[in-house]
Amino acid sequence: MDAGLDAGVDAGSTLVVQWAACALYTGGQDSDAECADVQVPLRWEEPQGRHISVRMKRLRVPNARGSVWLLQRGPGGSGTVFEGVVTSFASRGDNVDIYMPEHRGVGASTRLSCPVQESPDSGMGFVLDDNEVAGCLAAMEQQWGEDAKAFTTTQAAMDLGRLIEATRRPADKVFVYGVSYGTYWAHRYLQLFPDQANGVVLDSICSPGQCQLPMDFTRNHDRIGGLLLE
Repeated sequence: MDAGLDAGVDAGSTLVVQWAACALYTGGQDSDAECADVQVPLRWEEPQGRHISVRMKRLRVPNARGSVWLLQRGPGGSGTVFEGVVTSFASRGDNVDIYMPEHRGVGASTRLSCPVQESPDSGMGFVLDDNEVAGCLAAMEQQWGEDAKAFTTTQAAMDLGRLIEATRRPADKVFVYGVSYGTYWAHRYLQLFPDQANGVVLDSICSPGQCQLPMDFTRNHDRIGGLLLE
């Protein structure tokens, strides 16, 4: 998490958001949602520099009076993880449009990838095996160089704040919901935009300075699962 934006940033002109009908569920044939690929600065402190694309998907509801932004887990989880719950969110009658932004570097947001190691013909297909990690990192280093260091929580928090700013209607209330790493993302967002949202929900909190994915993550789950089954 870089700290270079704490003093504020001149983000330049307002982001251009152009919505188009898209499937609510990835790969579906419906057109119930709207999607937008928004160009944002790779580094918000350099608004005239290199840009990347950030994907948003939203589900509109009749007579909306605000919006709720769903921040996914990870790091590396796709915003599409929420596609299965947005209709239940909408059915609550809270009169809020539901936004699913993709974190930069993930999913459809200028995804960091290594085509050879993730190809169908590789050892485990799309999933990396231990022998492919070094090659994948080398491929990303070759593609991005120093620019890879701009795919941070801080820059993603700036993306979120500016996207909310660009889509918010006058008098709309805005709520942000983060789960797991999404709470870490939301924490950083609150540091940079402390007065923007009307409410923030931190689900399965991932505390700054204490949030990590240790190597014994799976072993711990197995131990707790065993205790539960007993």
